[in-house]
Amino acid sequence: MLTQRNAACQRLVQAERLVPRSLLQDLASGQLPATVGISHLTTSRQYLARPAVVAEPAAGGWSLSGVVPWATGAAYSQLLVTGAVTGEGLQLLVQLPLQQAGVTVGLPVELLGLSAAWTSEVHFEGVFVPQSAVLAGPCERVLSGGSAAAPAAGSLSTSAVAIGFALGALAGFREEAELRSELRPFVQRFEAESEQLWQQLQRSAEGVGRGAVVSSCEGAALTAEQVRTRSNSFALRTAQAWLAATRGAGYRSEHRASRAVRESLFFLVWSCPQAVLESQLQELTVDWSDEERRWRERGI
Repeated sequence: MLTQRNAACQRLVQAERLVPRSLLQDLASGQLPATVGISHLTTSRQYLARPAVVAEPAAGGWSLSGVVPWATGAAYSQLLVTGAVTGEGLQLLVQLPLQQAGVTVGLPVELLGLSAAWTSEVHFEGVFVPQSAVLAGPCERVLSGGSAAAPAAGSLSTSAVAIGFALGALAGFREEAELRSELRPFVQRFEAESEQLWQQLQRSAEGVGRGAVVSSCEGAALTAEQVRTRSNSFALRTAQAWLAATRGAGYRSEHRASRAVRESLFFLVWSCPQAVLESQLQELTVDWSDEERRWRERGI
């Protein structure tokens, strides 16, 4: 929830057009709850022929129609930063009040995990957006412009969240290992991997940004999307290792390990660009017969 509020604030601060000072003050003081719904511009519903939200020119601005598929906390937010696509295929980024005619915030959906975040669809039916409320665009890939401080899909900030989650799951796994010594070697492997991931993330954060090359501990080159891929894998594996270590007790829905496994799946769908998705699918569809052949060749 905090990441979505912060993302909205970042987009407003870095807008191409000046945002009213009073609006920024209300955001900073917490008087104006805000959220963001922009996944349909980068990852969500990209396979559909018609854009999720369409923008048509109107006198003095734009008319928006369609559905924002993911807006966390929309039910109690007052301001939404979102995007739309014009008839020419260009994107624009806008800010609009949620309490107005033509805007309908759906009921929060029941998710596999994180349902308490109150994520909803937001429906637009001819919602007028004045030109003064357009933050950027229309242009191609509107979210790629502006300051590098605004996180993009698959950015380093999303990797940091995944690693932080994984460390929480690893702490639970470590608790099990304190009771069963045979688990300790596996904990040590995860601890070594976590240290390596943090080092890779910190190198990227020191100035290269998304898509730039950084050195990994093995000497290979990593992009920010590759860091996200590894962070995703780490989050999924630590949660599942914790569940496996708890045996049947962890399979109960109220157990912390069970909850961690459900929540780890969030990283498969949250801010997950195509390159990260493909890498994740590559890991999930590994040919074990081929792997076993390689092990035999190496004498393992």
